[in-house]
Amino acid sequence: ALETAARYPNLASRLTLLGAALKMPVHPDMLVSAKEGTDEVIRCMTSWSFARPHHFGIHQMPGMWLLGQAHHLIQRSKPGVIFAGLTACNDYRGAGQAAGKLACPALLILGDSDLMTPLRGGKELAGQIKDAKTTVLPGCGHMMTTEAPDATLEAMRENFPASS
Repeated sequence: ALETAARYPNLASRLTLLGAALKMPVHPDMLVSAKEGTDEVIRCMTSWSFARPHHFGIHQMPGMWLLGQAHHLIQRSKPGVIFAGLTACNDYRGAGQAAGKLACPALLILGDSDLMTPLRGGKELAGQIKDAKTTVLPGCGHMMTTEAPDATLEAMRENFPASS
């Protein structure tokens, strides 16, 4: 989304990024597991994607186990998809340059407990976007739309003009 908005400014009137960062390195062991198709990469992704309190069932819907739900969803990915996605994150080096070219209003929504794209990386990216706004969701990791769906949606709405 960032790259597209920077390359085609006439097509982007606003940009909202969730859990984004200037750099998104992926641990080499995760890349190996993803390439081999082992379950270890999924366990790492689900564990690191959710803020610690969500590991123990504090979701607003009683009985919802977020890590298990995410694990099973990710497990359904076609072979090679997880590896391709993680490799793209790991190898992407254009965020700073794209951020500097961005011509539309931008909002970054970040989780204060995100281990996949840590808060400091999101703030670094925001610092390279002219007039970027940042909303930090407390108690959220990378899976903020699942951990705090209402707060995430409310934050996203801040980047859109009121309908007339």
